[in-house]
Order: sequence, then structure tokens, then C-alpha cells
Amino acid sequence: MLTFETRADQAKEERPANLDFALPYTLRELEQSLNHHLNRVWLWGAVTAGALVAIAVIWWLGRELWLVLPAAILLLIARPLQRHLNAVSILSRIRAVALNARASGGDVDFSQDESQPVDWWQLLAAGWVSVSCHEPHRDDEWALSGTPWRVLRHGSVTIPVFKTNGVARDEEPRLFAQHTVRMAGYCHLIEAREGRESPAGIVLFGNTYQGQTIPNSPQAKAALTDALASARAILDGKDEPLRDPPAEELCVGCHWGCPQRFRQFVTETEVAGEVLAVFGTVASDKQLYHSPCGDRFEWVPPHELALRLDLL
Repeated sequence: MLTFETRADQAKEERPANLDFALPYTLRELEQSLNHHLNRVWLWGAVTAGALVAIAVIWWLGRELWLVLPAAILLLIARPLQRHLNAVSILSRIRAVALNARASGGDVDFSQDESQPVDWWQLLAAGWVSVSCHEPHRDDEWALSGTPWRVLRHGSVTIPVFKTNGVARDEEPRLFAQHTVRMAGYCHLIEAREGRESPAGIVLFGNTYQGQTIPNSPQAKAALTDALASARAILDGKDEPLRDPPAEELCVGCHWGCPQRFRQFVTETEVAGEVLAVFGTVASDKQLYHSPCGDRFEWVPPHELALRLDLL
């Protein structure tokens, strides 16, 4: 219901919190980003060299007071130079991994009924073509629409891809029921609107190149059908009092119920242009936490992070 009301079935392409640039997901994007940052390194490096020469000349002339100007220039360019050097270092490592994947080869059999780990660069090296998605896929008969983050195409097969966010480095990424339903929806839309095979999808974990396949199995299709029926029932009666909350296992990893520390004008939940009142709970760290699902339905969803923060 929140997805319907906020039109937010797909997370926006964002920069990782610890980087100053968006991660590339094709070799072309990688080369373009690397060249961009290399050019900036050369530019700021030339300015740095010029400032150092100016300092040497001024010192030789005995005009110590004039040293303020080139010294100020060095201070101003130090941060952008460091930022671009950091980007070049990271992108160079990514490029090495991508080239190594091309040399080693390997592919994934998407017809298997079990989930499999995947490496993004190995898939591209195996001949899969990454295509960004901008226009939503629609199926009016099912009253279903959605836009995967990207799709991978090879021959007559199309594999939808989306990313999960907020994966902690010290935790093992996991798949939940909503991931299966979401992927089954994308696979159905591709098969219905494009007429192409879509036997599975891929979930990439956070801002990484590692992921997991989700087979478009009969069980996944049945879960999609049940979820659509449940969603339509909720939407048909959305003005009625809230029914009993769903089973806890459906909320454990749901991003709508994931608690976040309240920040005014940043984390409020907006529905149909209206900002909802915050339905928050003070955690053991003395901070106020809330979630979009909690704000919308005025409860504390039993998300795994809510349990760790003692919000329940």
C-alpha cells in the first residue's frame, strides 16, 4: 500500500554514503568515470605544481609575505585533489576486478530452481548486456506496474535486477519474502509486455557487485498472486480501520518498516503530498526512531532492527 501511495517501487540511483561518486555498473561507465577523475587529478596536480613553483620563487626572492597566496591555493585544492585520488584508487581496483572476471569467464544457469550467488562483472563478461530502465512496465489486466533498476539481456532472455540498501558490512545479506514477490512481479511484466523469457531475477546487495538470483518459480508466482490479491483488498478498503497486522516474518526485513533515526525535514513520511505525523519510539540509545509503515499505520512494525533497538 505504501508503494502504491508513494509511487516508490524503485530506489533512486544514489551515491554510496562513503563515496563522492556513483558506482559504475558497465565497463563503459567505469572507463568514463575513471577518465573523468584522472583528468581532474592531472588538473589539480598541475595547479599544485604551479603553486609549489611559486612558493620556491617567492622564497628565493625573499618575499615571505607573498607566500600567503600560494599557500592558500594549496589548502583549497588539497581536499578536491584527495577526493579524486581516492576515486581513482577505488575505480582502478574495480577495473582490475572487472578485467579479471572477463579473463576467468563463467556464467549462471538461470533455469535452476534454487537461488545462486552471482558476481555482476562475471555476468557482463559472459555476454549479458546491462540496460538501465526508465519507463515503467505495465500490465493493465493484472493492474500491475513496476520498473526494475536494470535488466540484463542475452538472446531471448531478460533478467530483472534491483538493489537492496542498508546492508551492513558485518552482516550476511539475506533475501526475504517481499524480494521474491517483487522479483516475480518484474518477471511477469517482462514476459507479458516484451514477450521475452524471464526465468529469474537478481538482487544486488547494497552498493556492491555481489548478489543472489531469485528463480521465477511456481512458488514465486503463487506468492505474487496472493500478494496482489491482498494488496487489492487493502486498497479497496483503505478508508476503513486497519485490519490485523501481517505475520511478523513478513515484516522482519521489509524496508518500509525499517526504523530510522528521526531527522526533521529529512525522514518524514510523505503520502499524496501530505507529510504524516511521526509515530516514533525512543530506543535504548535515547534516540527517536520511526518508519514509513509505522507513520502510515501508527504502529511499530516488528522489523529485525526494531528488535535490536528494543523498540517493541
